[in-house]
Amino acid sequence: MANVDYKFPVDAVHGKFVKKDPKATVQRQKLFRDEKGRIVGKGCNESFLVTHPRDYKKNPLQGEQLANVTAFGRAVALAKTEREDPVRMAYWRERWHQQLEKGEEDAPINPKTKKHRVYRRMDIFIQSVLQREIRLGRL
Repeated sequence: MANVDYKFPVDAVHGKFVKKDPKATVQRQKLFRDEKGRIVGKGCNESFLVTHPRDYKKNPLQGEQLANVTAFGRAVALAKTEREDPVRMAYWRERWHQQLEKGEEDAPINPKTKKHRVYRRMDIFIQSVLQREIRLGRL
């Protein structure tokens, strides 16, 4: 994936230039928001080409890949139920704001910064914590 530096007057480009062209690159920039919609972080401008999409009928998931996908699916479902409960959301909101200052001790290490990863999206934070718990057999 390439990082793109746009020049004035273009600030950002999103999507493909030609939608149905499989050789067209995808342009994006992620924006990370808190629960009130305020931007708490921006990703870099990215440009990438989807070269070899996987054919799951010819090459199905197996072994560790299947275990990871299954754990991810369970974490997504659990995170959805957690977000629907106002009491649990208060807990997660407080925990998320704390990790914005300093990453949690059990969070994975970011290879670029050599520090614990900080999640800028609360929904992804909840999901990743639950997925770690599932992998460790705690859930």
